[in-house]
Amino acid sequence: MALYAVHIANGTSSNTSLLRLFGRYLSGTGVVQPGAFTVSAQASPNMTVKVSGSAILDDLVIRPTFGGTYHGWNTGTENVTIPSNATGITKIDHVVAYIDTAFSSGTADNPGALVLTTVRGTGTAAPSDAEINTALSSKPWIRLAEVTVANGASSINAGNITDKRTFARLDGGLLSTASVPSTAIASEAWTPYTTIWSCVTGTAPAIGNGSLFAKYMRLGNTVFFHIALIAGSTTTFGSGGRFRFTTPFTITTAASGTQSTLFTVRATDAGVRG
Repeated sequence: MALYAVHIANGTSSNTSLLRLFGRYLSGTGVVQPGAFTVSAQASPNMTVKVSGSAILDDLVIRPTFGGTYHGWNTGTENVTIPSNATGITKIDHVVAYIDTAFSSGTADNPGALVLTTVRGTGTAAPSDAEINTALSSKPWIRLAEVTVANGASSINAGNITDKRTFARLDGGLLSTASVPSTAIASEAWTPYTTIWSCVTGTAPAIGNGSLFAKYMRLGNTVFFHIALIAGSTTTFGSGGRFRFTTPFTITTAASGTQSTLFTVRATDAGVRG
């Protein structure tokens, strides 16, 4: 049989079929809410770390490269034990969340099927994807944080923890953009585009042997763009003043009759470039 549909009467549906369409819209694995599944030290540091959870749900989506889509959530803060280190060198652990695909609780939403654990790297290195796959028997997983564990450490402090979460994305951007950490924005890819430099009136400027480049990044309906102009010895600035640069997308008036464009201009004089 090669043709399938989700939940015809008297049939059943697997995890793969229920989340198949959702997974097609995703570009990869990640947490959904900006603050979901954050890893932090305890208020009184010890050899455990806490993973955030919320009654309004902290969600994550795991989409392994080998196919399938998995969804998990956490409604309360969970503690994860960091193994002791008596190796004589500093070790690096990664806190990961994974789906135990062999687990079946017989209860709605399968409590316990999403598991939090740690995987320790070899030598002084962080654990590789291959090492995590081996440790978890190739179950679907996502990195949450990196924990540096000194030799003989008796507690894990905030300075020992580095956020390693990725953010779930649709092809058009993040699933949630409210209060997105700057690290998430920085991880987005910038796309180069060609901007046209002109004057409102008069003779148009010419870049000559200078340089003009532009790039943009889109998060949903918000577009960030950056334009850099470096004048050369043959650059001319026209006669009209009031320069214009084209944006990566045409700005159209919203239905309400208002629109918002925020930008900053900075000019510096570094001398003539030949």
